[in-house]
Amino acid sequence: MFAKTLPHLTSASTTLFEKYGGMPTMRIIIGNLCTKILLRPNLTRYFEGLDLEELITHQICFVGHLLGKTALLDEQVNNLRRHHHHLGITQHSYGQVAEILREELIAAKFEHADVEIVMNIMYDHRKDIVTRR
Repeated sequence: MFAKTLPHLTSASTTLFEKYGGMPTMRIIIGNLCTKILLRPNLTRYFEGLDLEELITHQICFVGHLLGKTALLDEQVNNLRRHHHHLGITQHSYGQVAEILREELIAAKFEHADVEIVMNIMYDHRKDIVTRR
């Protein structure tokens, strides 16, 4: 059973992930995202002790989901909640990461409507990640 449907399909068989170049584009977006996150002390604290490759892999999976590459199964949503629960992530911090992602999607020449689709899905997951106001 899928926890989320994939409303962000651009045609019968094309996802935003495919539309914008797949994994090569994803690696650029995530590389830039992680670099910018790690430059902000208030965000870096959430990633202390994580291997950089692990962080990149985690972000590729999550942003790949946002772009329609994969749906999250109920078990994966539960894992997402469990892995983030102890971190005490605030709404403000989540919003900062979302804005960095928005900047990177725009830099990668995503159409405005597609950026909004991705951001809406990301904000749908806020409840799975944010544990502090």
